[in-house]
Amino acid sequence: MNKVITSVFALFIGIFTLVMGLLLAIPLTIVALITGKKIQKSLKEQQTTFMQRDINQTPFGDKSGQVIEGEYDEVKK
Repeated sequence: MNKVITSVFALFIGIFTLVMGLLLAIPLTIVALITGKKIQKSLKEQQTTFMQRDINQTPFGDKSGQVIEGEYDEVKK
């Protein structure tokens, strides 16, 4: 009798878990599709703005022929 009750309880929990998973997965998938397209669109807009604005910039300043100061060793073959 104890095994039967345990088995029925385990089946109930399993079915409940599957149903709740489906109830959560379907709306989350729809929301992810909608927000994913919005995020992709905003990233493309930011990328084009960034590429146009900073085309002449480097991490060290303008691309106007700057030289990085410091020591160097000549490499001989």
